[in-house]
Amino acid sequence: MSSDNCAPEPSMLRAIGTPYRWLKRKMFKERETGSSDSPSTTPKPEPTSISQGKQFRLDQFRLVSVLGSGGYGKVLLSEHTPSKAYVALKFVEKSNMLENKEFFGHLKMEQRALRTVAHEKHPFLMNYHGCFQTPDHVIFCLEYCGGGDLWQRLRNGPMKEKDVRFYAACVTLGLQFLHEHGFTHRDLKKENILLDRRGFAKICDFGLCEYRPFAKSVMTFICGTRCYMAPELHKKQPYTRAVDWWAMGILIYEMIFGRAAFGGLNVKESIIYDNVTFPREAYASEAAWFIIRKLLTKNPEDRLGYGERGAEMVKNADFFLDIKWDQLLNRTVRPPFVPKIMLCYSSRSDCHLVSDHFLAWLCHQIIGKCSEISSTTQVFGISQAISVAKPTAQDLKLTKMMVKTLEDMKSFEPKEETKKRQEVMGKLNGLVKKWIGALAEVRMPSEEGFVPGGKLLAFGSFRLGVHSSGGDIDTVLVAPSFVTRADFFSSFKKMLKEDSEVTDLNAVVDAFVPIMTLKCMGVEVDLLFARLMLKEVPESLDLSDDALLANMDVKCIRSLNGSRVAEKILRLVPNQHTFCTALRAIKMWAKNHGVYSNSLGFLGGITWAIMVARTCQLYPNAAPSKIIEKTFFVFSTWNWPAPVVLDRMSTAAFPSVARLVWNPSVNHADSYHLMPVLTPAFPEQNSTFNVSKSTLTVIQEEMKAAMAVCTEIQKGKAQWEELFAPVNFFCRYKHFMVLVMAAETEEEELTYLGFFESRLRQIVQQLERNPAVTLAHIHARQYNPNKSAKFGVREENNRRTCWFVGLQLAENVKSLDLTQETERFKKNVEKQATFGKAIGEMNRVEIAAVYTKRSALVQFVAAKELTVGMDGSKKKKRPLGETAADGTGGKKPR
Repeated sequence: MSSDNCAPEPSMLRAIGTPYRWLKRKMFKERETGSSDSPSTTPKPEPTSISQGKQFRLDQFRLVSVLGSGGYGKVLLSEHTPSKAYVALKFVEKSNMLENKEFFGHLKMEQRALRTVAHEKHPFLMNYHGCFQTPDHVIFCLEYCGGGDLWQRLRNGPMKEKDVRFYAACVTLGLQFLHEHGFTHRDLKKENILLDRRGFAKICDFGLCEYRPFAKSVMTFICGTRCYMAPELHKKQPYTRAVDWWAMGILIYEMIFGRAAFGGLNVKESIIYDNVTFPREAYASEAAWFIIRKLLTKNPEDRLGYGERGAEMVKNADFFLDIKWDQLLNRTVRPPFVPKIMLCYSSRSDCHLVSDHFLAWLCHQIIGKCSEISSTTQVFGISQAISVAKPTAQDLKLTKMMVKTLEDMKSFEPKEETKKRQEVMGKLNGLVKKWIGALAEVRMPSEEGFVPGGKLLAFGSFRLGVHSSGGDIDTVLVAPSFVTRADFFSSFKKMLKEDSEVTDLNAVVDAFVPIMTLKCMGVEVDLLFARLMLKEVPESLDLSDDALLANMDVKCIRSLNGSRVAEKILRLVPNQHTFCTALRAIKMWAKNHGVYSNSLGFLGGITWAIMVARTCQLYPNAAPSKIIEKTFFVFSTWNWPAPVVLDRMSTAAFPSVARLVWNPSVNHADSYHLMPVLTPAFPEQNSTFNVSKSTLTVIQEEMKAAMAVCTEIQKGKAQWEELFAPVNFFCRYKHFMVLVMAAETEEEELTYLGFFESRLRQIVQQLERNPAVTLAHIHARQYNPNKSAKFGVREENNRRTCWFVGLQLAENVKSLDLTQETERFKKNVEKQATFGKAIGEMNRVEIAAVYTKRSALVQFVAAKELTVGMDGSKKKKRPLGETAADGTGGKKPR
């Protein structure tokens, strides 16, 4: 293709194919002078909204959002300001060409493929407008397909077969063009199939393309995405362009069934040795089964699509019988789905959105004279790091000081207690194996070598290594298929009860997640149960495999989720020690500032763990002291409700749990979540669905204030004690609502207390609807009120627990009536206790709400409780959140 058929090519790309040494000299010359050659020829105009008469410059583009980031570059949605057209700019660092000749070869081949595509403007291949350069980057200007990719469409579940037929036909025509022009794509997958504004599918990302003029010409370089790679690639054998048709078979299978064609513990071995199978619960036509089997034939020479006329063979398959190929090529048919075009990805439909501060940083890095991050840097999570800077001596010094502060505040558990916890886990694990073995002797036929296994797994703070003294151990018992939940709550409970070292045993069979609580050797343990559909559960079994969830009931999946989430978080962070140290500090801060309580609408332990883990991914080499500061920075400036995600969403599709996956486009209620932080293991769920407008405001302001303190610590003007010190809640507001639950007996109190506290967030939501209330801040601690306090409840109900809600009122409010909100709250709680949770009617247990001013708080709790923590009222008046939310007085938050 001649150069006058596309946009002007910068000298950097014209140099591709010239001697490597010349390229290196030229680049350093341009770095020193800040200049570059410009083409003197004027290209012919193309039928596009972007004028091709002038060469592109970076200052002609407005960078809008990050579309993607990978091993070969970063892609940003950009507006070409002269034409007002939106394009995708792919930034490739020149330094990578000098450091990696293999990368240089890929770039050269990608440019060749893009020029070929641009010459014909094929309707099912991403168009290419041209390229230009800065002193540090080569920039490809590509068509922007704003309809998302097939990966996003499949998040809603399997597609109808007629829709699959349409998209597969588009891809077939795109592959036919590439193959006829000698190119093998080698990375065909659902993420690389984009939808344009009309809904037609287009193949993108030609970074792994290879040119071979004949269909049977072989290639040897092994590349691609593992689950789409053909058997000959996994075997590291020479291969032909038939590998693209294998990937096409995988793609059709995933679109029809909504799951991977080859799974299990070892995808590579499954692809090499296993035949493709079809799920019994899904429907597919005989034509669909036939084309999938033919495309996924192990022997490439027998594979549908092999040979010079491979594309024609595929097009003649019965699966495409209804396709009018000429009309499709001319784009005169109607696509099955017309996407909603978004110039910036919506946070409610795309879990890969990143915050505005990251975009600003990335734009600064790209436009600047140097770049800190190389595209060859290992990527943790869904995007490249913000900084890969190593810790400074000051960072390490501050970390030691921070750890010393935590030790002084008794954050770390003594070694004796840790050893005791390990003994408890060992003892309970032995009981589990003994119990399962006894059941196996009765229910399973004797087989040589049969070991039923089973195991006890810890999760939560103990598994993450951030537990403190006196905390409980969250565990899940994983059992084989012949063991049932009924066995767990009967025979295993009996075994535990007969053990002299097990006390306070209690079972809640009908809970949302059925649970047994107990004390073993004095250590509190929460015990869940999960039954796998496996005959044996060996110790070496990897529970991260989503395929294990197939046919499991929802309660078992929920029980197992805690362990799967904890393990995945630890795998996704760059440095576990750094993560654990930073998380321990963040938890200490959150508890002392009253923002650590999932049930009250703040953030629970798993949410803080995910947020710290995401910060570790963005700063993979940072010291714990720096991670703490950056956690506050990242999430106080986060573009909520953009979701926080640690990894790409799973493609697993199990009907029984599909509704559990957070997906605003399918589950309407998810679109109302204000601060989504998603668990990384399937089924991905929002861990912050309880957050309200008020609690979100409090959390954000607290993090802004904490970031300011961390900045002072970095400057040497503050100490870590100032960050972790408990602060006073009561000095922040002039108006309060006091909520009380009163019971007559200890049994009634234990029955209703946890349930009532979990419903307190509802009163906050009720108060937020009152126009006189601008913010309702519930205190994340419970108190035993004064015996003389008047709540309007019966004297016999003398076992009382109260909570405080600070109220921030609108300006010029002269009267306040909260009767309607409190009465509605009381009725809802009583109704939910009776029907929703089946706890029973609250005949004798009473709940009440009382309004009071700050000056009258002493009537309800002891004066010393009101003065615990730093008094923000003595400081200069500041916006909400610049003082934190409580001290250590009162009861422990739930």
